[in-house]
Amino acid sequence: MPGDSSRFVSRLLQMMQNIKAIRPREHNNRVHLDKHLEPCKFVFVRVDAVKKPLTPPYKGPYKVIKRTHKYFIINKNGNNETISIDRIKPAFYEVPQATEDNTANKQSLTSIAKKQEEEEKLSTTPSCLTHSRRLIKIPKRYVHFAI
Repeated sequence: MPGDSSRFVSRLLQMMQNIKAIRPREHNNRVHLDKHLEPCKFVFVRVDAVKKPLTPPYKGPYKVIKRTHKYFIINKNGNNETISIDRIKPAFYEVPQATEDNTANKQSLTSIAKKQEEEEKLSTTPSCLTHSRRLIKIPKRYVHFAI
């Protein structure tokens, strides 16, 4: 048996020498870039910190000062900051419509303001107290009904 083990070791050594290493693959690390990121004038910046619940993940919008291949320079609170494109998302905003629509919007806003004032007047109606002196506040939708 001692001869078998030495022969096994020599064969194993020969087989291990014949094994050739495989060349490593060349991975193409493509980063997803939003097609709207290049022409945008304003961007949102992702907050990379531990956040409390219901905290928005992005801050902004901030004005873009300069673009490069890997980062943007933005105006953040009066200071120019360099931000990686990995943390940026384009900001979309509505362009104001014609002046005729603006006058209609102003009229609708004034009518909404008048309705809110009327509701506030109705909500100031006196509330009732219970026997234990707890204040009963009637919801706005039931103000028109008698107690």
